[in-house]
Amino acid sequence: MPNRHAKVLLIGWDAADWKIINPLLDQGLMPTLNQFIEEGVMGNLATLQPMLSPMLWNSIATGMRPEKHGIHGFVEPDPQTGGVRPVTSTSRQVKAIWNILTQEGFHANVVGWFAGHPAEPISWRQRFRPLSQPINGLFDLYSGVVNGAYPFYDVMLERLLQLAGPDTTVLLVSDHGFHCRPSAPRRHSQRTRRPRRAAPPQRNHRHARPWA
Repeated sequence: MPNRHAKVLLIGWDAADWKIINPLLDQGLMPTLNQFIEEGVMGNLATLQPMLSPMLWNSIATGMRPEKHGIHGFVEPDPQTGGVRPVTSTSRQVKAIWNILTQEGFHANVVGWFAGHPAEPISWRQRFRPLSQPINGLFDLYSGVVNGAYPFYDVMLERLLQLAGPDTTVLLVSDHGFHCRPSAPRRHSQRTRRPRRAAPPQRNHRHARPWA
């Protein structure tokens, strides 16, 4: 029989990159993550192509590739207008982990998952905001903000671990890396390896890289 009192906390950091994190760890600017690594295990995760956050986070949530779960990018065709619309939870064609947990009689809290709006009827609660379009061409301008954001994430991680308690199994994952420098490798050319469904904002992930 499964232990229904056991708790698991899955934390997602979108576009987390070891090439940014490691220097901050060495400088002592992310003490909570450093302790988290020292007391647990860490490793590189392979991502999927193309590296589009809604597609990847729903692959994590479902354990399936996009051709199965149905979310291929930031937007999808809108049959009513003939244009495109942001992907939502209704775009997903298979069960996510929180649906499965509810089906098996467990409780689940889901906060801010990509393409998770509107909230679904599960045993506990969900909190989401609608998916908005990313800003074009401002990665280099805000590259310094990225380094400043990671220590703030470290503070939030500390608080989440406190709230979760010492008996909770905690997993911290990312969907892909994100190196905001001219030398960052390009994911693919504009003419190859496009998703099979319309997702124009993929151009904004041109500096994305695997979390490695």
